[in-house]
Amino acid sequence: MKIKTMDSLKVFPWFVMYVAVAYFVNMLTDGNYFYLKHKPIFASLHDIFYIPVSLLFTYVLFLLGEWMYKKVQKKVAGAGIA
Repeated sequence: MKIKTMDSLKVFPWFVMYVAVAYFVNMLTDGNYFYLKHKPIFASLHDIFYIPVSLLFTYVLFLLGEWMYKKVQKKVAGAGIA
């Protein structure tokens, strides 16, 4: 299975739901999944700002990973490997 352009848009909503579940699980278990309870950076930032900024940063990482994958696939295809 190959990653196609904008596959990150298909995956990202699932990730957002996963983070939402983790947010509530943190409250129930006193956990710190995704560093939502004890923030490693910007600790003074309220959740209303911290969570969207974290999600935006994560989406940028998804796009970067997609871009890097396509770049490697292009080189592999050009070299006749695989």
